[in-house]
Parts: sequence; C-alpha cells; structure tokens
Amino acid sequence: MKKLLIVVTCVPLAFSLVACGESNSSETSGEVVTKEPEKVEKTYESVLSDYTLQIQNAVPNLINEFNTEADASDGSIESLAEISNNKVQDLAKICNDGVSEMAEIMYDKGDDYEVYEEWANQLQNVYMDEASKIQDAYMSRASV
Repeated sequence: MKKLLIVVTCVPLAFSLVACGESNSSETSGEVVTKEPEKVEKTYESVLSDYTLQIQNAVPNLINEFNTEADASDGSIESLAEISNNKVQDLAKICNDGVSEMAEIMYDKGDDYEVYEEWANQLQNVYMDEASKIQDAYMSRASV
C-alpha cells in the first residue's frame, strides 16, 4: 500500500517534468530549424544506475552540511535530529525522482507492477544504505 502511494504521488510529478522539454534551434541561411531533442530510451537499469550515482554523490555533501549546521546549532539532540532528518529528506527527494522515472517506464511499457517494484526496491535499498551514513553522523554527535 505504501509503495502504491509513492507511485500515485510521484507519477504526476514525473509527467509534469516530461512536459517541460526544450527544443534545440539553429540558424542556417536565414531559416530557423527546430530539432527535436534526441530521445534516449530509459530503462529501469539506466535509471537505477543514474540515481544510485546521484544518491552516492550527494551523501558526502549532505554530511558536510550536517556537520556545519550542527556546529552552528545549540547541540541538543532535538536540534541535531532535525538537521539530520532534513538531510535525509534531501536524499529521499533524489530517490523519489528515480522511483518516479521508474513508474513512468512501467506505464510507458505496460509492465506489471511487480517488475517496477523490483527495480524501485533496489533504488530504495541504495537510499537506505546511504541515508544511514547521514544518521551515523548524527549518532556520533548525539552520543558525545
């Protein structure tokens, strides 16, 4: 049920992003020629790979931001937890974007939900593993 809710809330966002494509234009002998952007067919695997890298690349920066904001905070467990949760939420946005793209692939190809779910779970596992690194930074500060 929870995963279905994710799909239902993310699909409209994915469709709105797709509608925001841009066209390329070039001038040749006074004429403006508009070319359609090359459509690269996305696959579950390519989306998983792309968003895995985005998540993994974001974590060091999010941990640095956590540490900077934690230094400037009052140091209470509540403050540290709020900062940590905000960073984990930033990471979740990346994951949700990837899950939305996977949902779009499912609808475009007419795949069974189980196919989508298998790939979405893999991305969510990457998110959980990487989010735990931010939570570890919180725990090291909170336990001092």
